[in-house]
Amino acid sequence: ASQVKPADAINCIYRGRQLIVAGDPKQLPPTSFFDQAANEADEYDEESPESFESVLDVCLSGGIARLPLLWHYRSKHESLITYSNRAFYRGKLHTFPSATDVSDDLGVSFIHANGTYGRSTTRDNPIEAKKVVERVLFHRQNNPGLTLGVVAFSSAQEAAISNEIDRQASRHPELAELLTADRLDGFFVKSLENVQGDERDIILFSIGYGPDEHGRFSENLGPLNKQGGERRLNVAVTRARQRLEVVSSVRSGDFTGSSKAAGVHHLKQYLDFAERGIQALALELDPEEHDTESPFEEEVVRVLREAGFTAVPQVGIAGFRIDIGVKHPSRPGEYVLGVECDGAAYHSSRVARDRDRIRQDILENLGWRLYRIWGPSWYRDRKVQEAALLLAIENAVAGRKAEVVKPKGGTQPPPEITSSEIAIDDAPTWSQPYTLAQLRTPVHSNNFTQPSSRMLVAILIEGVVAIEGPIHVDLLRRRVLERCGIGRAGALIQEAYELALSHAKRIHDVQLVDECFYTSKLPAASVRVPKLYDPDTARTVANIAPIERQEALRLLLKDAHRIESEKLASAWARVFGWRRVGPEIRAAFDHDLSVLIDRSMITQEGDMLSLTSLEASLAAPSGWHVGPTWPAPA
Repeated sequence: ASQVKPADAINCIYRGRQLIVAGDPKQLPPTSFFDQAANEADEYDEESPESFESVLDVCLSGGIARLPLLWHYRSKHESLITYSNRAFYRGKLHTFPSATDVSDDLGVSFIHANGTYGRSTTRDNPIEAKKVVERVLFHRQNNPGLTLGVVAFSSAQEAAISNEIDRQASRHPELAELLTADRLDGFFVKSLENVQGDERDIILFSIGYGPDEHGRFSENLGPLNKQGGERRLNVAVTRARQRLEVVSSVRSGDFTGSSKAAGVHHLKQYLDFAERGIQALALELDPEEHDTESPFEEEVVRVLREAGFTAVPQVGIAGFRIDIGVKHPSRPGEYVLGVECDGAAYHSSRVARDRDRIRQDILENLGWRLYRIWGPSWYRDRKVQEAALLLAIENAVAGRKAEVVKPKGGTQPPPEITSSEIAIDDAPTWSQPYTLAQLRTPVHSNNFTQPSSRMLVAILIEGVVAIEGPIHVDLLRRRVLERCGIGRAGALIQEAYELALSHAKRIHDVQLVDECFYTSKLPAASVRVPKLYDPDTARTVANIAPIERQEALRLLLKDAHRIESEKLASAWARVFGWRRVGPEIRAAFDHDLSVLIDRSMITQEGDMLSLTSLEASLAAPSGWHVGPTWPAPA
């Protein structure tokens, strides 16, 4: 839908009773290229204005409910999607690390062509085109089973590459064999304007632009300089399944910063990423410096390192990570085994088990061999579990199937174990899913600072508070600015927002208590939990109203009757979707617990907690009612 104009879609929309619009606003918008193609024109005018709005843009600005698809399956190596995930998708994509970290046929590679761009003549780069064909020939000879494609920034460079292939095809039969009509898997050479939707195992990306005949490099890069030029780059660098080779006559350091276009800026950053790797994104320089996520993982890492293996905690960049990756002892850049450290509470859940089955299938398709350690078994039968882990690594190195290690000594049959399904990770019955405010966009970002927009922004603020309240001041600001299409708030944006907020508090009954906004029109609220796989509904501990956190504590104690403080803290964190009880979460838990103890709602005896007799005898309400002040739950 990102490439369909509203005029071309309206007939279909008019005839339907329901509408589903599938598209990516971070990829190519409608361009004049397709109109030209319809008129049998071969050339795309890089200097023509681009002013077309897609039906996707119209729907997004119209407030239609969104359902983001966050799991990324295409890339067989995480680096292929890392830059786009970080730069264009705000790190929200769930990506998976590959079992092979470094390889000649995986990941992103930078190849310097040292070519010359004919700025005032042909507007192509013949030397770079020859380098691209050289790499095409290399992959045909060394990776004949992998599909191959070439993407060029401009139609002139596309033609230069195609002509070079034709010239060399008589000397190299491998090139002549490439020219097939297979649309899905066949070889192609395409410009950016018509490559969206295509994917191949290996993609060669020819930049084309570079120093001209006089050795000068200009940052006037055609379509990249236009508004939305960064979308073209995003399309180009996400076509490969296994390997992307960036063939360029210009390096990141050649850019002077004279162009302020977002597309040019991202190309500079991407060239740096392709040449230097993840260091260019200012992420952790050494994956071995990632911290473990639990004392359990720390113990497993210690055992592995004492046994002489290189154990890397938290392998991966974004989304799903392997708890511990064990490096292959003789093949650098490759992991021989992925170790998952799981506890009984997580994996006794039906939902968690189903989720892990999908996750495991994806990781195994990426080359991982996985080994899972069950937390209680590790602590109850430590020596046997350590031996089983080391044997699993030995089998993986030798390519053998996993073997089961049985405890030594004793011939008595193992005790019969009965099990029952529980759903400890499911949200409590007294909670409700967090509901996002899906409201129409009242103000365009260009008009946000205008005095005439103040009333509309104030109404939007009230609408968000009415649906998501009590909502923290920082979260409310982010919701409103995102709804108006504002990613970064400067001084003028901030001032306009504060004026609208003052208007909302004065006119629209928006009130502030404990750094959270609410309205007196709110219905009875309850403990709200994040929705599965929806990061937008996840909240930090600081963004949850104290009264909501305290209500969760009270209802957990009502269910448990009597529980240790540490177990209550863990259960309380799980309710709100937090995996660990970190320092900030612990501080909030201790504060809320002390408040409830001071109000005589909770009794503490040593490390054991329970509701007071009066509190336990009362029926638990579905929530609390918001009034001029927030009282303690009765």
